[in-house]
Amino acid sequence: MFGLFRRPRTRVVSQNRTVLRLESLEWRDTPDGTPGDPTPPVGPPPAPNVVPLIIGFAAEEIGNGLFLISGTVADEYPNGLTVTFGGVTSASGLTVTTTVSGAFSRTVQLRTDGTDSGFLTAITVDDHSQTSQTVQVFLDPTA
Repeated sequence: MFGLFRRPRTRVVSQNRTVLRLESLEWRDTPDGTPGDPTPPVGPPPAPNVVPLIIGFAAEEIGNGLFLISGTVADEYPNGLTVTFGGVTSASGLTVTTTVSGAFSRTVQLRTDGTDSGFLTAITVDDHSQTSQTVQVFLDPTA
């Protein structure tokens, strides 16, 4: 009769602890013996530095001495470059900034009395201080 009323057994559960320790890997040596982070850089390798090139430079008269000037700057990083105009008096010193693709355009009002007839030039300088070629187009504003 005593066998029917047994005490329930208690089960002993072992308790394990995990200790997490963070350490900087900046100065740790890698298995191949080179110092630093063993992971390769993410993304494409840096582009070589090339001299900027202005292509497709054009000026179209859209009416009474108003010209649309446009073109594209070819460079490894063409976004945000400044193109500076010169030559023709009314446009000399004006600037325009390139888009992500290197394209630029600006409208310029020139005088139609003959004083603004001549060559309009453009030039740009990239982030590495390399200067493009000087491009030019002849303008003859009409009234």
